[in-house]
Amino acid sequence: MTALGRTIHPAGLVAAYVMISIAQVISYGRFDHNALILVTLGIGSGLWAIMMPHESDKQLQDNVLVLCVVATLLAALIHNPLTYQRGGVWVPVYRIGCVLCAAIVLTYLVPAALPKSVLRMRFLLLMAFAVGVRLAIPLASPTPGEDVWVVQQEAASALLAGRDPYVEPYSQIFAPQVYELFGYRSGFHYPPLSLVPIVPAFLFWGDIRWSFILCDIFLISALWLLLRRNPKPFPGYLRELIVLLWALNPSILFVLEHSWTEPFGLALLAAFALLSVRFKVWSAAVALALFFSFKQYTVLLFPLLLFAPFAGYAFVLFLALNAVMYAPWLFIGMQGVADSLLEPWRARPRPDGLSLSALWMNLTQRPSPSWFSALCLWSGMWIALRRLQGGSRGLLSGIFIVLALLFISAKQSFCNYYYFLSYILLLILALPPDREATQ
Repeated sequence: MTALGRTIHPAGLVAAYVMISIAQVISYGRFDHNALILVTLGIGSGLWAIMMPHESDKQLQDNVLVLCVVATLLAALIHNPLTYQRGGVWVPVYRIGCVLCAAIVLTYLVPAALPKSVLRMRFLLLMAFAVGVRLAIPLASPTPGEDVWVVQQEAASALLAGRDPYVEPYSQIFAPQVYELFGYRSGFHYPPLSLVPIVPAFLFWGDIRWSFILCDIFLISALWLLLRRNPKPFPGYLRELIVLLWALNPSILFVLEHSWTEPFGLALLAAFALLSVRFKVWSAAVALALFFSFKQYTVLLFPLLLFAPFAGYAFVLFLALNAVMYAPWLFIGMQGVADSLLEPWRARPRPDGLSLSALWMNLTQRPSPSWFSALCLWSGMWIALRRLQGGSRGLLSGIFIVLALLFISAKQSFCNYYYFLSYILLLILALPPDREATQ
């Protein structure tokens, strides 16, 4: 049985990434039959690419990557990636930019026909567009009508005013029947670690999304740095094209506009990947411990931590950091924290989610069996634990297996979950094989 992280099939990972990404663009991460087919095929391709034995990491082809970047970019012409934009300028400007970027990306097919000065400027122009559209999100969509954004804004404001964000009364921006349908009310349903990025962003810029925008820009940088550390399978323009797969993905703008917290969790995971390949043991262990503390579903991954690189350090730090983060509520009162963190688990299944459970609901008008998602989660955990041997790429492969099976079966799966999965695919692609990365 091949250990996770030893060999991968890069083309399978890229195919998985493109299918999952296009599914989010055409559906906004909501229930759609075509999007669900793409997501299911994408997850299947990703599982095959990391689980099946391969002779070695095969070389990717420039022309295939070019077409993947162009296909992902032009998917933005189907739907506008922002749903709460103000004014009529954003949509035409962004779409014209996507078409121009697609034309520039196509020049990767004929590098010999262009002067070296143009080749050097090409990647910088594309990255300038990618960063520019991210920085424009709070300007194009200053007040998204999304409870996730409203709650985090009010939570940051409450903490800065010295109030407990877990017992704060939050604005209920939807009609009462909507909350009745969802089975929960607005509240800060995130672990205390999630307050760390949003409070400074709210304090300095008045919008918590700036923290997630900066995290996503860091994800671009981390991917580039990892690919530079792994030059053998990614020579020449391949590194640029892989980075562009993420940087020019339209569905990312939707996630950032809605202020889902996944960019912060991925920034922690990317920091771990960077630090682990540089053998910064304590720093990597801190990043990993924080990642496992980031959200409820990452806490479910805890068994994988025991087989991670630097597992002993990471385990001790996980306990210590969580003790520090939850310590204030030992004095304020733990009831509010406990109720808020458990609320998502009590929420009702959603027929508008992008998952097999939502498909079941739409076909039968009944919730899927309660054991289905748990079975998928623990099946993924069993598969991952059997093959983990302590390497960084193996750990990320295990995380993908568990979360992919959990998200595709969950009662509430939306764009933020698949954003999370898609970046993990690129991290696995960028990391060197474990036999070279860990000694």
